[in-house]
Amino acid sequence: MGLSIFRVRLASDSTEWPFILESVKEAQKYGVKILASPWSPPANLKSNNSTVGGYLLPENYEAFKNYINSFVAYMASNGVDIYAISIQNEPDIQVSYESCSWTSSTMIDFFKNYGHLIEGTKIAAPESFNFNEVIYGGIFSVFILSLVMVNKVLLMVRYLKGGMPFLIFQNL
Repeated sequence: MGLSIFRVRLASDSTEWPFILESVKEAQKYGVKILASPWSPPANLKSNNSTVGGYLLPENYEAFKNYINSFVAYMASNGVDIYAISIQNEPDIQVSYESCSWTSSTMIDFFKNYGHLIEGTKIAAPESFNFNEVIYGGIFSVFILSLVMVNKVLLMVRYLKGGMPFLIFQNL
């Protein structure tokens, strides 16, 4: 078996990006692909001005896309290829740590208007908590099966807390 994908946190504070450089560089030496996932957009882009809870304000979708692109460019300038970006870790659960709520309609709106502008990487679908059908039902029916987005969305992975992950969609 072995390690083939290394999932890292795309920090909401860009001053934290250097903290993962050495580990992702080391992983890439062995052919491991890097999947980055934000747990929260920067606080100033959200409804509650906090990295915990709240939601990404629609008027800040472009700024969030730019933030993602900046992260990918930063990593590339340091010799790291970000294979894929997931737009959000667990967008559908309320927690007391770094997080951001999304509905299937807000996620679809973001992808429809800004997904094609994410550069230098592929896109992985958001990592729903225990594969929430509300999130994935909307994503599958509206943009995964869309001819426009199917060329940009790379994969969807289902994982259950305490369970094993498995691939449910892959577009190579």
